[in-house]
Amino acid sequence: MMKFFTRIAVLFHVTLTLFVCCFLSFFALRMLNVSDVNWFLSIVYADEGSGPVVLSIAGLMFIMNFVFFKMFFVSNRQDNIIAFDNPAGRVSVSLVALEEMIKRKVVQMPDIKDVKVRLTASKKGLYVRIKLVLSSEVNIPEITSKVQDKITRKVQSTIGIEEPVNVAIYVGKIIPEKMKEKLQNVQQEEKTEVNVPFEGYRA
Repeated sequence: MMKFFTRIAVLFHVTLTLFVCCFLSFFALRMLNVSDVNWFLSIVYADEGSGPVVLSIAGLMFIMNFVFFKMFFVSNRQDNIIAFDNPAGRVSVSLVALEEMIKRKVVQMPDIKDVKVRLTASKKGLYVRIKLVLSSEVNIPEITSKVQDKITRKVQSTIGIEEPVNVAIYVGKIIPEKMKEKLQNVQQEEKTEVNVPFEGYRA
């Protein structure tokens, strides 16, 4: 049923967009005169019976565009869940909650400055896409292997599954050693300035 409404909303939106594009194209190419538009609008305005029809069309356009907006532009990430059955009942786990858990786990690892997580679920299993920012020039195969192993074990132990978890990693940035040392020096200077003891006023 939801797929049917989705197709109707898409068809309506495409038809409306095509109509507007044709109208603007004809008007720009001087194939449609302003007098013709005024003539049509004056007839619709003068005819009392056309008012309800125009109002119904406007209402339908509003409803269909709202449905289209809800389906394609409003984020429904909170509704994406992993569900499994316990002896006492059914349990649902939000993908967003798992993403936050993975992010907290990975960002604690050495040499990782920042991490972004995207998790999707299908009948074939779980797919985790990771974007890393490394804080130093490290052995990428080694660090990414550790991240993949840690994520797999954490997800499996958290939601109690034995199926493999596919973890794809993209290293987006590597901070050079010189920049890392500069940042550490700046942080050290800030700490030193904060810890200067107060010696009182002098006359």
